Amino acid sequence: MPTPSNRRFASKGGYPTNRKRRAQISRKVREIDHKNLALLKRYTTEFGQIESRRRTGNAPATQRMIATAIKRARTLALLPFINH
Repeated sequence: MPTPSNRRFASKGGYPTNRKRRAQISRKVREIDHKNLALLKRYTTEFGQIESRRRTGNAPATQRMIATAIKRARTLALLPFINH
């Protein structure tokens, strides 16, 4: 069992948990553009799934804007739905 001072190596069910990344998007941003693919790819996994808010460290409103922008980009075929 890890010690409280060593939380970054804490595990859940035997698997190491990933550290939270700092959100690069400020909270003053009103809208995230669906054409900014470099930004959107940072918030998707290698398989094309949207990363969770817990993992990215975003605020709830920012995470909703990111999810909406990713879904719009997928619909316009700018991002793939699934990467194999």
